[in-house]
Amino acid sequence: MTDTNVASLDLPDYAGLELLGGNLPREREAWPKFATRRTLDASGDFYDLAAEEIAEYISGRNWEWPDHDIFFLCDVHADADAFLRSLVATGGVEKTGPRDADLQLRPAGRAATFVLGGDFLDKGPSNLRLLRTLRALIDTGARVDILAGNHDVRALVGLEYMGRKEPWLAHLFVRMGKKAIPLLKEIHDTYLAGGDQAPRSSVDDARLRELLLPEPTWFDEFPQAVQGLVPEKRVHNELKRIREKIEEMDESRREAGLSVGAVYAAALKARELFRAPSGEFRWLFDSMRLARREGSFLFIHAGVDDVVAGQLVHAGVEKLNDRFRQLLNENLFELYHGPIGNTIRTKYRDCDMALTDRGVSALHEAGILAIVHGHRNIPRGQRIGLRNGMLNFECDATVDINTRKLLGLHGIGGAATLVSPAGIITGISTDYPYAKSFDIRTIAAMAAQFPLVLRRTRSNGHRKGGRVMEQTLETIEKKHKHTTDGTLEIHAKAEVKFEDTLSLAEAVSYFEAIIAGLKQGSINIRRGDQDVTLTPTPQVAVEVKAVRKKKKEGITCKVFWHTLEVDAPIPPQ
Repeated sequence: MTDTNVASLDLPDYAGLELLGGNLPREREAWPKFATRRTLDASGDFYDLAAEEIAEYISGRNWEWPDHDIFFLCDVHADADAFLRSLVATGGVEKTGPRDADLQLRPAGRAATFVLGGDFLDKGPSNLRLLRTLRALIDTGARVDILAGNHDVRALVGLEYMGRKEPWLAHLFVRMGKKAIPLLKEIHDTYLAGGDQAPRSSVDDARLRELLLPEPTWFDEFPQAVQGLVPEKRVHNELKRIREKIEEMDESRREAGLSVGAVYAAALKARELFRAPSGEFRWLFDSMRLARREGSFLFIHAGVDDVVAGQLVHAGVEKLNDRFRQLLNENLFELYHGPIGNTIRTKYRDCDMALTDRGVSALHEAGILAIVHGHRNIPRGQRIGLRNGMLNFECDATVDINTRKLLGLHGIGGAATLVSPAGIITGISTDYPYAKSFDIRTIAAMAAQFPLVLRRTRSNGHRKGGRVMEQTLETIEKKHKHTTDGTLEIHAKAEVKFEDTLSLAEAVSYFEAIIAGLKQGSINIRRGDQDVTLTPTPQVAVEVKAVRKKKKEGITCKVFWHTLEVDAPIPPQ
């Protein structure tokens, strides 16, 4: 998809990247890459939607944009180096020295909100380093919104219910699986050096296994205990996975050089670190939320189902966060297995709670047009897709070193997704040579028959009033001083007639704004409740007529062009 504006947009300054290593893109590419479905089909590259599919999706809907920059990072999975590289990729943080805490907030970082989309724990080589680095970011004064991931909640649930024998709880320690062993190994080596330090030397491995594992009868008792609470397909999947995880966790424990007693002691210490009032990492779960709403975007770890979509319509995202906090403190089982847990776990499989047309309609009714999330590993940077009829920006770009090895990705990882109030989303990843630039106005321009409203809104109580947009929108906004709500509206098949008596200076300013719009590639004329936005093509026809009569003189100027067809290339803006 050709867009001459893309190359001229500034990329973040990757300040301090040389201290971390790795390559981040230095040039931009329009995102999606292909303008039309026909071109996409011919290419055979179905990683993203075609631009015209997105244009059709947003047809007739109000699109609301954040009033300040959002930096979205997710799924760092205990890889502190990948997290640092991702922070530098935003342009909002400078790495100033060799220590993890050698971070400095840059002007872009002070103005932005860092939305961290969950899965801080498991898989990677440096759980504790990652958490301390995250704490260092918070200590710079950055605005940080920590969202829950399935690995984070699963670890908390497993630690909390370790040793419980009720059928609905007995499996939850094992449910953490082999990916939790690196965390337990780190805790053992950091805090329990000098031996296994099992709680009592008289407790042998057989007894510890009884404490950590579900009884053999559990496989018959669990389906009956959760009947009506957990979908049947998920129950069947859970039984299968627990059998597998018992073997996998035991094998990983042995490979890590941990006895059963060492695992138990490390798990007790982990519970203290994360849950005790004075625990070093208590702040992680104390500050965790489920989701963040910014304009038409919902930021969440995985996705939603019909139940949560309905809650968003009737109560809003803050009530949803309140419910998450309540369950986090009072009922971790319901949190993990209910609709709230589905939002951090769903991949829209048969065993997941469903998102249907009804739920998508509810989300649209609530003004949510896109979900920005992680959770699903993808290999070539961020991706745009439609999942169950909902537009998704998928951002789990597989940054942690251990997952990269499993998937055959070369080199070291890092990724950040930047949502700008200018109507641009930038996807930056070490696994794609270009920074991907999604421009909502380019999408509208390529299919002018689709109406679009681009609107800035206040964020979730963090800011009073809107920040001045970047230069890419400033020129257009200057000619809309009569619009007090910060709205840029783009409609098709509309006509506005403007007749008025102005001072010469006012007339000059008016036509200067039109000229600026011609240069920018987008002209908006608005009168009362009518407006029309035009997108000039590279070639325009011009007619000028000058008339001088006895009592009146003036100039008539007409500029026009042929509108785009769907398959035509997008003109420069």
